[in-house]
Amino acid sequence: MELLLISIYLKGVLKMGYNVVIVDDDESILESLETYIKTKEELNVICFEDPMKAIDFAKINTVHVAIVDIVLPQMDGLELVKNLKSLNALTYTAVITGNSSIDRVLTAIEYGANDYILKPFNLDDIDEVIETGLKMVCKWRKVLKASLSTEE
Repeated sequence: MELLLISIYLKGVLKMGYNVVIVDDDESILESLETYIKTKEELNVICFEDPMKAIDFAKINTVHVAIVDIVLPQMDGLELVKNLKSLNALTYTAVITGNSSIDRVLTAIEYGANDYILKPFNLDDIDEVIETGLKMVCKWRKVLKASLSTEE
């Protein structure tokens, strides 16, 4: 487990900026979020309509924040969250939904979602998720860095 955390930490440090992945089957949502997030410094936004492509991306790149629509045609968004978390437990994940039933919320938590965005949402909601996610990423990086330096 310790070796896995170290490799996740180092993998993220080698890239400039933070990777924000958006997965939604609605092209207009992807385009508007991509345009908006690209204005932020140090954020790389990567958009996917196909959740399998997001998983392939996450296998070779660090995903710092993932924003995932729950309803996707190829795969349930919660399954995607579960897959992303299995690749990197430190990925901050948020799910987008128009349905906030208690069962879906509990399943989202069980699968590792860190946040929930209800439709209709605004850009302040997206900012809040990204800001919270990056704070958590930075906090874990500090903890891992401190752990590595005490072991030397």
